[in-house]
Amino acid sequence: EANAVALGQYRNREGAERRMAAVQAAGFQPRLIASGDAGQWWLEGQLAAGTQPAQAQQRSGAAQSRSLECARLR
Repeated sequence: EANAVALGQYRNREGAERRMAAVQAAGFQPRLIASGDAGQWWLEGQLAAGTQPAQAQQRSGAAQSRSLECARLR
């Protein structure tokens, strides 16, 4: 998807849901997706048009960011 950002992969759903709530509180609309084994959850969000990555990182409270080749992750 255009402007989609992967926010992390979590070992349990509870951890992913806590992070999702924090990202929602920052004004984003994240979604939670099962990833691979039943015990892994993938959290991703979509940036509004014109949003700069540094702005998103600051608003989300993310400690770090890194670029990944999305095709390798699926």
